[in-house]
Amino acid sequence: MFNILYRTSICFLLLIICSNHSFGQVKIPETIVFGTVYNIFHDEFDSDEIYNSIVEEDIKNIKEANLNLVMPFPLGQWDSNEKKPDWNRTDFLINKIEENNLMLMPIMLKSTHRAYLPMWKWHQMEGAIREFPEVSQSTEDVKYLHPAVMESIEDYFKSIVDRYGNRTSLVGYNIWNEPHYESLDEINIDRFQKWLKNKYGTLSELNRVWAEDYTEWEQITPLIRRNWESSMGVIDWDLFRYANNGEIAKWCKQTIRKYDKNRFLTVNPVGTVINNQENSQWTVDAKEIVPHTDIFGISFYPDKFVNKHKESMPYWRYSCMYDVTRSDADDKPYYLVEAQTNQQNGMGLFQFLSYEDIHLMSWIAFADNCKGIVFWKWRPFFRGQQAFGRGLTFYNGELAPRGEAAKEVGRVLKQHGKLLFDAQVKPAEVGILYDIVTLQKSYENLNRPESNNTTDFFVNESFEGTYKALFDNNMSVDVIRTDKSLNLEQLSKYKILFLPYQLVIRPDVANLLKTYVQNGGWIVADARTAVMDQYDFGYPTNPGAGLDEVFSARRLDLYADNCTFGATITNSNFFKGLVNNGFNFEGIYFKEKLQILEGSQVVAKFSDNDDPAIIVNKYGKGTAVLSAIPLGGSYYNKISSTGNIIKALASMAGVNPTAKIESTGEHQIMVKIHEKENKEKLIYLINLNENRFNGKISIPVENPKFNQVLEIIENKNLEFTIEANHLILDISIPAKSTKVAWLN
Repeated sequence: MFNILYRTSICFLLLIICSNHSFGQVKIPETIVFGTVYNIFHDEFDSDEIYNSIVEEDIKNIKEANLNLVMPFPLGQWDSNEKKPDWNRTDFLINKIEENNLMLMPIMLKSTHRAYLPMWKWHQMEGAIREFPEVSQSTEDVKYLHPAVMESIEDYFKSIVDRYGNRTSLVGYNIWNEPHYESLDEINIDRFQKWLKNKYGTLSELNRVWAEDYTEWEQITPLIRRNWESSMGVIDWDLFRYANNGEIAKWCKQTIRKYDKNRFLTVNPVGTVINNQENSQWTVDAKEIVPHTDIFGISFYPDKFVNKHKESMPYWRYSCMYDVTRSDADDKPYYLVEAQTNQQNGMGLFQFLSYEDIHLMSWIAFADNCKGIVFWKWRPFFRGQQAFGRGLTFYNGELAPRGEAAKEVGRVLKQHGKLLFDAQVKPAEVGILYDIVTLQKSYENLNRPESNNTTDFFVNESFEGTYKALFDNNMSVDVIRTDKSLNLEQLSKYKILFLPYQLVIRPDVANLLKTYVQNGGWIVADARTAVMDQYDFGYPTNPGAGLDEVFSARRLDLYADNCTFGATITNSNFFKGLVNNGFNFEGIYFKEKLQILEGSQVVAKFSDNDDPAIIVNKYGKGTAVLSAIPLGGSYYNKISSTGNIIKALASMAGVNPTAKIESTGEHQIMVKIHEKENKEKLIYLINLNENRFNGKISIPVENPKFNQVLEIIENKNLEFTIEANHLILDISIPAKSTKVAWLN
């Protein structure tokens, strides 16, 4: 009876707090969340008095830094003598969070449950630690899926809700921070076998696809080596690992929902498969995680994603990763649940984040529809693998320049956080198609001397290069996963679809693309696209699955070399003046021998032998373009001419840039338009260049009926003119700086 009354009282309190929502509905903060991780329990203190004084000072400073949320990790301590939780210091922390009117979002699990249980508790759970130490491939010694471990997780979840579930500061839970579970224990192997059985149905079908001769499902283990006849054994282990993490996230959500039905839940992997440029233990497929969240999140660490040239991560790649995350999240909001603050530790060579980096990291994220940022972390570490790294503050607790940047962004959010939350980015007109099996297949090149540091990750380079060519011309992009549920209605939202180096095309996706083009859409495929199906079987005729009909062209041969191949536009009539006859461009690494079929036309030829370099076919009401070279991958590798081709094709398909930029000097201005339901607009103007921008920015606005343009960062009205339904701003933007214009 007590539990019933207790939980009823909690629900009644939440009903009051969430008065603008119906009972039982998950409440999401209706403002931009801007907070910090707080790792106080990793440090040692000689007394409660010392601990209390530091916590009181830190929480007050977090508030004064214009942050509005604290994410403690871990939440709670253990009394080893009494063999039970010790809540004394945790209670003090949460009291101070509430006294300062901050929001609370605790990390419930961090990578592995080992972070929350003391060693003595592990030894109370028989069989919970993996017993095969000779198997070095395993990344986890703890069996997440052992019944005793799962029971301990549920007990921990329940204990948190029982103690703090009635706190008004508690807005949500990070139920699994950086999930990347992989273990070769007997529980996981059994799950792998069942997953395969569900996928293939029969052992004979698995043997056909894997090119194997198993006679029992129990013979299959992840301890497999690459079979030169088929890559699917290795690919399926990765796909299972991603799905398995999704199933654990699902279980975590279902478990905590037994005890709290109203607070939001988030999970934040380390990026996702598309923007992790390595096949590591950290790689997890976000699409498997998203369904089990209310708010999706990622860890965002620019120093992890430097390119093969060892350059610091450029700002356009921030936007690329955010747009990937936004697309992964579908219709759910997303946060940067862990955002980098400083170098990883004081001993390694990691990217240093300056004032400008933190400032741009934040504003680019908000421009790409991010609704929250939580920085890792408040004070630097003083011990462990990240000693003297991370942190918004100096060692003495005072704000470092990176912390000052966060404080400055937070100042704007204190006044306009709800406005930025309510406004949503305008829908994109361009889609980039991406199949995860293409990425898994590309790992065949890993560690091969002839490919190392050239084509190892060319799938991602092709994707990102296509993205960058469109980004540089302020054409907004969605990422469309073709290995997930897809229908014609989804594709029909886009004027053009790019398939950059997408080895895999599934027959059902090919059929959708046929209809999409027949109905008037444009598709652009470049080198090596649509050469095999999702089971690693190559198409004898390719582009495969019937797409040769759509392109009215076929590949006869593939050629690769560590060089560039020159080509020339031979039909400027097709490009309608956007690209002239005789325009020369180059492609890197790959060259294909294409055969034109009836009805198609060659619009570019290779310079050395006049073979077709780009073929165009009118198919139904639409247009299909097939390139013999990688357009996006070449642009990524600093061959600017292919970017002109990508831009021209998008423009011909009717894609409208978010803005037209006029300036005498070099510039890189990112423009994103957000709209509220009442049609008010927010326009993000972000100068990514090292130099001040002076020039005109012309932005299309339908039915311009607004009285003023307020720049909300400096709180100043901007002068503007209206010409033919375009807002014209004659504006100056400092280097690496942002302006946000509110049309109201």
